[in-house]
Amino acid sequence: MWGDSPTGQKLLELRKANSTLPTENFAAYVEGSADIPLKLEPPMNQQIFQILDTPMSAVLTRQDADIDQLLAEAEAKVNDVLSKAS
Repeated sequence: MWGDSPTGQKLLELRKANSTLPTENFAAYVEGSADIPLKLEPPMNQQIFQILDTPMSAVLTRQDADIDQLLAEAEAKVNDVLSKAS
């Protein structure tokens, strides 16, 4: 996949030349991912991730985080973003 074009060849050369880890360690991943079809990220994904960062961070850093409230607030914000996208 990566080596199928001049750009891909250059990318592989640069990775090998500048890698701080042996590139052979990732050979199985590179070979296996060649069979996975590429898909575009769904619309509004980054905005949704940005909204979900807040409850996720709160749950991971605060013992008293109200998970139900955080998720309800996030759901309302995500629904608002999605309603504006349609």
